[in-house]
Amino acid sequence: MTLQKNCSKIILISPSDVEKEKKVVKNIVEEINDIFKDSNQLLILYTWDTDVSASYDLNGPQGVIEKDLRIEDSDIVVALFYKRFGIPTGDSKSGTEHEIKLALKSYNIKKRPIIKIYFKKPVVDLDNLSESEYQQYLLLREFKKRIQKDFLTRDYSNVTELEKILRKEFGKFLLIKEKGDFKLLEESFKEKEIVKEPIINKEIEEDLKIDEDTEEEVKKGILDYISEGLDSMKEIQNSFERMTKSTNDYTNDIKAMNIDKINNKNPKAIFFIANKFSDKTNKFTKTIEIEQPIIKSSFESFYDSIFSLISSPYMKNKKDKEEIEKFREIIQNFELKIDILLITLNSFQENSKSITGISKEINKSQIRLKKVVNILINNLELGKLACSKIVDLINEK
Repeated sequence: MTLQKNCSKIILISPSDVEKEKKVVKNIVEEINDIFKDSNQLLILYTWDTDVSASYDLNGPQGVIEKDLRIEDSDIVVALFYKRFGIPTGDSKSGTEHEIKLALKSYNIKKRPIIKIYFKKPVVDLDNLSESEYQQYLLLREFKKRIQKDFLTRDYSNVTELEKILRKEFGKFLLIKEKGDFKLLEESFKEKEIVKEPIINKEIEEDLKIDEDTEEEVKKGILDYISEGLDSMKEIQNSFERMTKSTNDYTNDIKAMNIDKINNKNPKAIFFIANKFSDKTNKFTKTIEIEQPIIKSSFESFYDSIFSLISSPYMKNKKDKEEIEKFREIIQNFELKIDILLITLNSFQENSKSITGISKEINKSQIRLKKVVNILINNLELGKLACSKIVDLINEK
């Protein structure tokens, strides 16, 4: 029986000076689809130069592009920029800007598509730019400054870096879709990036070209990806240990306060205990909030390393296979540790229900704690799903 695929539509938009990057996006989509070939998920990539028919529209070529691509029906829109901004069209200074506006209009109505905007860090020698190139450069800088009032954009230095970014994001997108948590999906794509000014130096431009070519040739091996994965797992496990200790300490403190017998005490005692309980709850919540980005970031690094490992062509010799077998066992043990923490947190959430309702301060602190713990549980469940998927993929290899 043929598996019915759940297709996710990715639209790639850009001016005409990022052809190498467009090929990278196409390759990454194919690679991620191969990794998820046994699931019911599939990514489909659309671009104006491959998926728009030769036709006529009253609004010109841009009208044909809009009609054929149907940005409002997409799941992700990826916009890439380098030195060019594009040709003016309709209500915008370029076709790409117009397409971003269409995507944003759709997102504001139905929370899709997710919009990702990437800028390649340009190395610009202003003295050698033609008048038209200089105007394009100025338009792009002005657009970048303007768009960053509403968007968290991201810079990349070369195609290798872009490949790494997109492999992680597309892979994570499908993992979350398998889990079916679209609210978490929206949150996972909100990233902050420090924006740096372009380096204006022709000599550096030549050096960077050499570095990029060298970087393409020097590929990482199996042990590099395993080592990176182990480092990320260590960070996550250290965070687990800190959270487990904090959870146990908090639980013991609450038990010592006899919070369940608070109604048998006089009003002053109730007020004192309620405030003390709220303080401890807020302190515990803060601890979980601090660990949250550490776990999220470490899991992202873990996904990145493992997807690179699975995609690596160097999985053939006996020694590498032995290392991967050991790594698979480590991942399985790691999955068990996630399970243990999930059981602890779910039990904690269940026990907390009996406390809610005693006082306004307690209710307030418990609501905040519940939200934070729920986010953590969602991230851990996603991590567990990833571990299970990774073990299956390693078994296939």
